[in-house]
Amino acid sequence: WCANSSSGGINGEVEDLTRIMIDKNEGVIQSCVEIVVRGIDEDWEGWAEEGPSLQDDYYWDGDDTSLHAESLLESLFHSLHTPTLLPTILPLLESLLSSSQWIQMRSGISILERLYSSSPVSFQPYLPMAIQAGVAGCQSPNVRVQFQAVQLLASLCGAQPDEEYDSQILHCMTTLLSSTCLKLVSHACLALVSFCRPSPLDATNTTPPCIDAHRLLPHLEIVLNAIVSYPLSCDVIQKPMTIPVLTRGLMVVACLADVVGEDFGGVYGRVMPGLMGCMIVGGGSGGGQTGQEHDLMVLRGAAMESATIVGQAVDASLFLPDAHKIMQFAMPILTGLLSEYSAVSATSTSSQMVPTDQLLAACARIASVMGEEFVVFVPTLLELLIKRVGQEADVSITDGSKSGLQTTENTGAFTQDDDTGTESITLSLPGMGMKKLTINTTQIQEKSQAARSIYELASALDKRFAPYAETCAQALLPLITFKYSSEVRSTSTQALASVFSAACSSIAPSPTVPQDQLQSQQQKAQAQKLQSILSISARTIILELPKEDAEDTETTFALADALSDLFYAAHTVNLAQQSSSNSNTIALSPQEGHTIVSQLTTLLNLCLEQRAAYIRDAVQQQADPDEEAFLENALLSTQDYLTALVDSVGYILKSQKEAFLPVFESIVAPVFQPLLVAPSSHNQGKVDDIRARLSAICLFDDCVECCGSEAAQKYSQILLQGVMQGLQQDVDDELKRAAVYGVALIARHGPREVLEPCASGLVVGLKEIVTKEQHLEQQDSHEEERSSLSEYALSALASMVLLPGAPFGQTVVGEERDGIVRMFLEFLPLREDDSEAKICHAGLCELLSTGKIHNPQMYTPTLLKLMTSTLQLVAEGEDIATPETCSQFTTFLGQMQPPQ
Repeated sequence: WCANSSSGGINGEVEDLTRIMIDKNEGVIQSCVEIVVRGIDEDWEGWAEEGPSLQDDYYWDGDDTSLHAESLLESLFHSLHTPTLLPTILPLLESLLSSSQWIQMRSGISILERLYSSSPVSFQPYLPMAIQAGVAGCQSPNVRVQFQAVQLLASLCGAQPDEEYDSQILHCMTTLLSSTCLKLVSHACLALVSFCRPSPLDATNTTPPCIDAHRLLPHLEIVLNAIVSYPLSCDVIQKPMTIPVLTRGLMVVACLADVVGEDFGGVYGRVMPGLMGCMIVGGGSGGGQTGQEHDLMVLRGAAMESATIVGQAVDASLFLPDAHKIMQFAMPILTGLLSEYSAVSATSTSSQMVPTDQLLAACARIASVMGEEFVVFVPTLLELLIKRVGQEADVSITDGSKSGLQTTENTGAFTQDDDTGTESITLSLPGMGMKKLTINTTQIQEKSQAARSIYELASALDKRFAPYAETCAQALLPLITFKYSSEVRSTSTQALASVFSAACSSIAPSPTVPQDQLQSQQQKAQAQKLQSILSISARTIILELPKEDAEDTETTFALADALSDLFYAAHTVNLAQQSSSNSNTIALSPQEGHTIVSQLTTLLNLCLEQRAAYIRDAVQQQADPDEEAFLENALLSTQDYLTALVDSVGYILKSQKEAFLPVFESIVAPVFQPLLVAPSSHNQGKVDDIRARLSAICLFDDCVECCGSEAAQKYSQILLQGVMQGLQQDVDDELKRAAVYGVALIARHGPREVLEPCASGLVVGLKEIVTKEQHLEQQDSHEEERSSLSEYALSALASMVLLPGAPFGQTVVGEERDGIVRMFLEFLPLREDDSEAKICHAGLCELLSTGKIHNPQMYTPTLLKLMTSTLQLVAEGEDIATPETCSQFTTFLGQMQPPQ
């Protein structure tokens, strides 16, 4: 029953049963708590004397019994109805926390963390109490209590406690940095990392986002002083036990810079010399024990990682001189690694200066700062990366043993061998007997890291990376189907999309720089190569996606996101070609488009069914808060995947235009037309998935806009159903924005009679959205980012009433039209959507040229301001007006300026 309750909601009918079970389990809970207390090793001094480790300081051999009891308690807490359980367990914890005995206090803090970990949402009301318990524990004279207390505070950071606790939490962590117990200092550093990058227990992302900078900035000086005073001042050569302390102190510096960004520039001079010095500490000494040499290598890698993260955070001008020094340090190492490659993979050894994965990641960060200056380092670096991703998988099948088979039956998992860097599993195969499968996981990690570095390089160098695109694509394409590691598949697919995007940037025509014949021919040849890469990549990814584990949302999203990135990169090239004389378009053939959209739709159906099941569970079951959070997180984990699949369909539609209409009619519309509106209350079994409705509206928007007049005639009325319902709801901003955009598209491309019955109401509603934004702008004394919803609303309003071809331009007249004109002019320029901005700015020129703005002299100050602003923004690189519009604006400005 406990196992079932953790996966399904606990409704009112089982509340009584839950209470009975908790009553029955009170004895078990009491016994477990007693074992937790009795199982702690009393030799706290021996625990403290043992130096910190780079792996994990939490587990101590003498605590095995206690840890097993803690684990059992956590399982009980998770399985039982936590809101009902908390009142039962908390009095017991309070007695432990208030005890003068260090073992009892440490046990209470540890159990408190287990309680939070088992049910983080239900625990929220008790967060203040838990934080105070952690603060009190940090003030204990016993280092084991202090260690457990800072561990609790670090864990609670994932619950996003209120800012009012920041000072207390940081004070505890920084105070413990001055402890004489190295294990405690090292752990306090990790706690500071958790404060900077709080990781919720239900997080699906592997790298948690940083906290807001404003929460750390008031405390930055205090934290940095504490870090510099001890962890960063450790003499690791004289005291090797301090290597983990300094290593983790370097991690804190990186996190601090990551959080506050350019504001870290003020302390750059205090920390960077030390980071650069740590990169060479103990290098080439050749002495000491192998373990110590390994730890020093990890330390140097942490210093390089921290230095480059700091360099990315601050202004580039500060870091560039040091970036060149780091590359001078890195290049000989890269060259040496490259020379070691033969038929056998080159792996990290104790003689290396820094771990290769950190070296490669650091080079990628430097590339993002140096930009074009980094190009000179690319050939050597990329040759090494290509060799790494191209290594043949080191996998072997040998005869297995009974002991190996027994291990597999007991654990159901691979057995890891740290000495050889491999994992193995023994299976009994029909007709073959016992066989042992061994995989070189170190080599697989190298492939993944190399692919990730290629991704970073291509993203950082953009079009300057184009000469290497074909070579990288050839190396990465086979890894999309690499069967031994989902991480290799996901990183390689993402890297391929980044490489393709960089290459596409190189052939996008410049509106200001004319091309000669040779350049045009070269770009045409490059476009043909990219066409081939797009076709092969898309087919490979779309065939691999159904093979992935649906529960592995990280991998499925990575592949789907890469696919949409490929199509988006091609789409941007095609858009750029429309305004030039070139015809270097990159698109799938109609037959390829039909096949891939058909497969995408199959995946979309499965995704929508999965989401419907989650929503149905949430609606039908009276779940406890933690179960509600689980279902919400499950929906979020599929949301990005759904968006990526829909985006791919949309980009294919936009590239094929009218030719896509048969595909839309036969494949897309049957799936998404029923999703345009929320199901009625009497429609049993159907759920209202707002993200599915958003996807449907977006696809129908694209169809009406891009698939020609026949599509606009046929689908405008159908789209309007979703648009009207979307406008009436304030549940989701993106849904409302897509609905507003749909109004603009129907006004421009659809029959007038579609909007006619609701035109007056739409005009009123759109004006309200824009007026609300204007009111907010007048209230704010500082310039805030304008909402894209209001810009879409203004564009839709202008498309209905003002712009050339507006279907209701003759209907809305007099003072009402003058008011809309005034609103239109005061709101320009638009900046959120380049296409809509160009339409409205060009439309303004047409209105002025044709005399459609009555008495334009009264708007002269407004026109001067908006045209000057638009030209300035274009000069700064914003693509919000065409060259023709800019030329007309310049002419109008000359006419409006008074003679000198």
